[in-house]
Amino acid sequence: MNTQKKFLLFTSLPILLLIPVISLLIIQQERSNEESRLSAKINYTNDLIKLIIEKPLWDVNYDQVQISCRSLLKDEEIAGITVTDALDNPIFNERKATANNHIRTNTFNIFREAERQATVQTIYSTETMEAKVAALRNWLLMMWLIIGALLALVYSQLSGIITRPISKVVESLKIIDSGDWAHRLQLNTKGEFTQIQNHLNAMVANIERQHTELDRQRRDLERANAQLKKEAQEREATNALLSTVIDEQQKTAEIVSNIIANIPYAIFGKIPNLYLWAVTAILRKHSD
Repeated sequence: MNTQKKFLLFTSLPILLLIPVISLLIIQQERSNEESRLSAKINYTNDLIKLIIEKPLWDVNYDQVQISCRSLLKDEEIAGITVTDALDNPIFNERKATANNHIRTNTFNIFREAERQATVQTIYSTETMEAKVAALRNWLLMMWLIIGALLALVYSQLSGIITRPISKVVESLKIIDSGDWAHRLQLNTKGEFTQIQNHLNAMVANIERQHTELDRQRRDLERANAQLKKEAQEREATNALLSTVIDEQQKTAEIVSNIIANIPYAIFGKIPNLYLWAVTAILRKHSD
């Protein structure tokens, strides 16, 4: 995954994940508000029916109850009303066609002087509430899709401004790492990336100078080592020659010493022989 894709992923993903969370919170809050509103309407309707039934000082006025209940049924959220007297005889019983899974039933008794006067059951439709929540949910979903599309469009445009220079920086670092110290970063942008370009190029130029200086010192050191090695070899050759000369001199000295030591014998060792020869010669002469 290249730098551009990583940038788009790590910047857009949190936003795209945050939008559904916020949407769920908004939907939950809207549902809570609708529940509160419906509960307030139920309490108001109950109080109104109680007032209609409790108002007469004598028996319940059936006609008035029916007229009032039909008037209440005009409200789209009231799906049905059932009113029975103390003997459970029906006073009013009408119900609209409503799905059973979208109703809420409320039953209460009306007492007068501790005696049950009537029983009222009201049926409320939650279709309106669910329709409002569904409309809000659809609207938030549409907004989420629109925001996602806008983010994709914005980030695709920003990628050329942000991710492309970053990609060039990474590419230049790879080239420099391969040993090309003469390479320089060229972004052709303004702002912070220009400062990054200038600092990076200055740093590479400094490293290049140091690297050149180190190469020069290394070459000088290699030449000095080669010279020292040559001088050492010459000293070794000279020492070997001196050793040979010294050995020859020692041998010569030994020969001279042997010669000197044998000179007295060579001279004086032949004197008795000469003497005998001389005596023999004289005796021979006298005998003749």
